[in-house]
Amino acid sequence: MAAALSFSRSDSIADSMPEALRQSRYQMKKIFSRYVSKGKRYMKNQHLMDELDKSVDNELEKAKLMEGFLGYIISSTQEAVVLPPYVAFAVRPQPGIWEYVKVHSNDLSVEGITPSEYLKYKETLFDEKWAKDENALEIDFGAFNLSTPLLALPSSVGNGMQFVSRFLSSKLGDKSESMKPLLDYLLALNHRGEKLMINNAIDTVNKLQTVLLLSEVFVSGLPKNTPFQRFEQRFQEWGLEKGWGDNAETVKETLNCLSEVLQAPDPANMEKFFSRVPNIFNIVVFSVHGYFGQEDVLGLPDTGGQVVYILDQVKAFEEELLLRIKQQGLNITPQILVLTRLIPEAKGTKCDQELEPVHDTKHSHILRVPFRTENRILNQWVSRFDIYPYLERYAEEAAAKIIDYLEGKPDLIIGNYTDGNLVASLISSKLGITQGTIAHALEKTKYGDSDVHWKELDHKYHFSCQFTADMIAMNTSDFIITSTYQEIAGSKDKVGQYESHYAFTMPGLCRYATGINVFDPKFNIASPGADQTVYFPFTQKQKRLTQFHPAIEELLYSKVDNDEHIGYLEDKNKPIIFSMARLDVVKNISGLVEWYGKNKRLRDLANLVVVAGLLDPEKSKDREEIMEIKKMHSLIETYQLAGQIRWIAAQTDRARNGELYRCIADTKGAFVQPALYEAFGLTVIEAMNCGLPTFATNKGGPAEIIVDGVSGFHIDPYNGDETSNKIADFFTKCRDDPSYWNKISTAGLQRIYECYTWKIYATRVLNMGSIYGFRRQLNKEEKFVKQRYLQLFYNLQFRKLAKTVPTVSDQIPQAPTVSQNGTISITPKVPPKQRQVCPLFRNILKKPRGHPSRSSKVVFVLLNPPSMATVLGLSEAIREGFYLSDNSAKLYGPRHNKKIHRKKPKWNLCSMHAHSKHSSGGFKLEDRRNFQVYSSLVANQVGEVATSSEQKVYDVVLKQAALVNRGLRPELDVKLELSISDSTNVLKEAYDRCGEVCAEYAKTFYLGTLLMTHERRQAIWAIYDWFPLQSQPFKDMIQGMRMDLKKSRYKNFDELYLYCYYVAGTVGLVSVPVMGIAPESKATTESVYNAALALGIANQLTNILRDVGEDARRGRIYLPQDELAQYGLSDEDIFNGRVNDKWRGFMRSQIERARMFFQEAEKGVTELSQASRWPVWASLLLYRQILDEIEANDYNNFTKRAYVSKAKKLMALPIAYGRSLIPPYSVKESSLSKSLS
Repeated sequence: MAAALSFSRSDSIADSMPEALRQSRYQMKKIFSRYVSKGKRYMKNQHLMDELDKSVDNELEKAKLMEGFLGYIISSTQEAVVLPPYVAFAVRPQPGIWEYVKVHSNDLSVEGITPSEYLKYKETLFDEKWAKDENALEIDFGAFNLSTPLLALPSSVGNGMQFVSRFLSSKLGDKSESMKPLLDYLLALNHRGEKLMINNAIDTVNKLQTVLLLSEVFVSGLPKNTPFQRFEQRFQEWGLEKGWGDNAETVKETLNCLSEVLQAPDPANMEKFFSRVPNIFNIVVFSVHGYFGQEDVLGLPDTGGQVVYILDQVKAFEEELLLRIKQQGLNITPQILVLTRLIPEAKGTKCDQELEPVHDTKHSHILRVPFRTENRILNQWVSRFDIYPYLERYAEEAAAKIIDYLEGKPDLIIGNYTDGNLVASLISSKLGITQGTIAHALEKTKYGDSDVHWKELDHKYHFSCQFTADMIAMNTSDFIITSTYQEIAGSKDKVGQYESHYAFTMPGLCRYATGINVFDPKFNIASPGADQTVYFPFTQKQKRLTQFHPAIEELLYSKVDNDEHIGYLEDKNKPIIFSMARLDVVKNISGLVEWYGKNKRLRDLANLVVVAGLLDPEKSKDREEIMEIKKMHSLIETYQLAGQIRWIAAQTDRARNGELYRCIADTKGAFVQPALYEAFGLTVIEAMNCGLPTFATNKGGPAEIIVDGVSGFHIDPYNGDETSNKIADFFTKCRDDPSYWNKISTAGLQRIYECYTWKIYATRVLNMGSIYGFRRQLNKEEKFVKQRYLQLFYNLQFRKLAKTVPTVSDQIPQAPTVSQNGTISITPKVPPKQRQVCPLFRNILKKPRGHPSRSSKVVFVLLNPPSMATVLGLSEAIREGFYLSDNSAKLYGPRHNKKIHRKKPKWNLCSMHAHSKHSSGGFKLEDRRNFQVYSSLVANQVGEVATSSEQKVYDVVLKQAALVNRGLRPELDVKLELSISDSTNVLKEAYDRCGEVCAEYAKTFYLGTLLMTHERRQAIWAIYDWFPLQSQPFKDMIQGMRMDLKKSRYKNFDELYLYCYYVAGTVGLVSVPVMGIAPESKATTESVYNAALALGIANQLTNILRDVGEDARRGRIYLPQDELAQYGLSDEDIFNGRVNDKWRGFMRSQIERARMFFQEAEKGVTELSQASRWPVWASLLLYRQILDEIEANDYNNFTKRAYVSKAKKLMALPIAYGRSLIPPYSVKESSLSKSLS
């Protein structure tokens, strides 16, 4: 074994390893030669150690090697990739800390590599073509967390709330101005519009501090138990509202707590204060899959410990909320909803009941929402592996149900498992609610190497959907709740569940350079307990549920086989080894049976009783359970266990199960939890609560619950012989010393009472909701940016994957009817066929002929969406190429090199034909790239200089800017309003319908709009469908439509420029008010409009160059005829698709012109409002890459379509975001001018 060496996060393996290799060069040459001798391969730690063992014959040398630095590194390597002559290592010196290096097997040179580079090496073994594809999709969520402080030490992982409290204390500081965010947060506190704690009379931190001091002195003079109502009026006069406490004592404590935070913030005060803030009253918990109910569900497919966990969690939440609300002096009724799936084919359970009260609570309910496809309700259960196609619509309906039931938004959302967490993420993002997630068990760690082998498993488990959903939920959530440290970061030898998602790859699908970092302060440990009214010690005789004893006696010892149990126990005097779990591979019940069957000594000492799943494979619909049932029958027969084993079907009566644990304890038995991996282990807590000595897996949470050899025992599920002998040793010792059994039982109970109760859990989680809710408000800009990235990833990746999952297709249209008792009945319903019409337009059509609203709107229906999409050049361009553009239709960039003055514009950029040899206008532009650009002004027949297209467009720009200047500067941010006589729902429907049209006819453009804020997104959708009739750009856009109908050739660039303005520039001009200009910008409004114009022209020119072949097949050529002639090209060359040197030269000149427009556009982007810069930068950078793709295709735009890959688009977002942080160029220019002057 390698020595325990000291290794800090600042040490670099890549720096230290070469010297260590040099010192043992001879042995290491042999070892590395052996590693590469078998060619390409993937090696786990055990393989590396075995090869090392075979390479070094001398035991002393081997021991010395393993005690040194190299032994430490190799033993810390989780996996390695061999690509001769290189070996790439993924080294994990400590939990959560990873370093990647590659070693050359010949000269033993060492080079540090990035996680992305290591993953590419790994991918080569599974999908070499994809690994080498530079356009392969790579996701790096870490790029959006650069400003997020991280924990430093592995020992700190899971203590996120304490870290956040320290960070908030530091950020708020002790200066009054730095406390303003806290004041704003408190001012926003309310319940259904009623102010809490403080009102608007306190509008500064100094006022707040003064009032706190005054109030504290006042309540100090009152008796401690004086009700708040006695001095509520006095508090209101000072600007304080209810919520401080129920009596003078608690009010004083809260006042003092906030005073200390304001005067000298520290983590303890911060956490204490937020535990008292009245900010959580309504909680929604999601648990979507399986049969979620309170009776007769345990043991059904996908239904196990999580149901018990959530029901106990909800009870604990309600108790804690009621206590807090009382102490806060409020008369508010908390509400908790468990959102799950309604299943009409409920198998005798209440899973077909829409609303069900939670037992032993007053204000908590289970709310069930069905799965739907189109207008159909899904009747039957669906496996958790096949659930993904239904989740998006489920989330939409669930959100509406929640708001309707709670009469508003919840204060906290908590998801459970992959599906529940994804739904929680969708709803929290939509409603802007603080979100916590609980994984329970991440499938990626259950199935070894399931990421690299996802293709082989996807048809069965749909890991592509699951892992994608997990990554979205982890990165969306405000905080993550785990039960143990191991769940997050594992142990010294085993990688944690979440840690395994740090950097991983799914070859052919997606590479996660950074998925989730366990040092992120969103991770917290909150261990659940067991219901101590159900699970109490066997020694409490007066509480024992003796009414169950006859049934339990029959359950354990009857010799009759039936549907509930098979097998029998010949010797009733033996102690019982007991286990209870779902019957699947990971729970490993069949493994326990095999260990028992193989160990004769253990079989002589004890009987075996297991409660697990169904007994008949024909009665199960779960793939894994069927396989395990068959295996159980085979093991019982193979090892001839008749008379020594009792197999009991899953039991759903919790009260009887509690007494069953105690009856096992009466036999001086033991509980065994043999899972291959267990995130936490509720059954371990239940058994220990009942006083039953417990053996539990050392793979996961139970290793933290139990102190090995003190309060129970750890077992290795991968070493059955060792485990069975350890259990046998225990029973042998108990036989020889009966007090030993009592010693372990008592120590187990003590451990539970100290660490694992629901009271501790509820207090901790509600404190998280409060602290992280404030952090969310404080970091809303950073949260917004990452959320836009996640929404794009969801739309581009998850939606596509979910469509590949087969859905149940044997349904008929259903319409649900809810009876008085809440049960849903199903009746056939045939939905009427209706043409899709915009609700706003439908509303207008209802008006009588001649009504003003009808006369001003009806014209829009004439604009067939496909035609409109074709005419709007920019929209078409975005639709074809911009997956990632936020404000896709926003066109920016300065049109001129120098500032334009309204009265005397300096025209120095007209025709941008880079290689023109003649000039008729003579206005010369000196370009910094050493070529000349000339105006395309021409003379008419009478010798007058005709007005150029560019001058015409510029006149429109001046008019638009003048209109804006009259009312919208300094910050250009139009709030679109529309007065409609019908309900406000009609307006919402109208916007939604505009979005639907946009999504249908401009898919990529639509995806780009998802990056925008809600208001801007709606405005852009409306602009796409309904241009303002009174604006000149709209009229010009109509002119562009007419040009497309009658014109298919353009004599020169002047004509083409005008066309580009009509079909693309117009969109930019009407989008400027939506995008907004930064208030700090020094740029003129005209220059911003010119920026929009420049980007619009650049995009449309790019669009034209990309679509040359497609347009030619329609008989259209959108290229300057005079410039084609200069290169010796004709229409015939275009129609025949000839790619030759002439064509390449022509295309180079056209691309160069388009790039000049992009270059002119760049400065203008910086002048936009902060909310708009990122998406516009994304659109500019990505669309310009189409030009690169044309060049990469050797200028063949006849038969090859140039497009930017999805991977490049996603990878460009962080770059665009970085550029969006750059302040307006005009501000920097102004500052420079001042400094020079």
